[in-house]
Amino acid sequence: MTQNELITLISNDTGFQYKTVLTILRKLAVYMAIGVENDEECLLGIGKFAMQLRKGRMAYNFQTKEKYTLPSYYAVKYTPSRYIKKALNKKSIEIRAKELESQETIQDALEIGVKPTKTKKRKSRKKKS
Repeated sequence: MTQNELITLISNDTGFQYKTVLTILRKLAVYMAIGVENDEECLLGIGKFAMQLRKGRMAYNFQTKEKYTLPSYYAVKYTPSRYIKKALNKKSIEIRAKELESQETIQDALEIGVKPTKTKKRKSRKKKS
């Protein structure tokens, strides 16, 4: 989903103008960046954003066959919320159950929370004499 599609969806659902939603999303990004810079964890209901230090390491340039060191740097780490994890797991259960083409299996899998998998039939091998 692109930024334009997201803004259009939010605008249509809430009734706000396109420019208003765009301004809100830009301000949200700015405040998230400020929070992460100040070493605060940002919780938005969609997940957690936190700053993490990546260690320096040795790298290799295959064209020049030269070894060099990459310095350590900070990166933003994203951890999805439990709601997103549950939605993704539910979706994967539905997809796997559809592969089995059994409506009862879908309901059983969703009720007990088990991911159904396909069972493969083994072909019997005959010994050649």
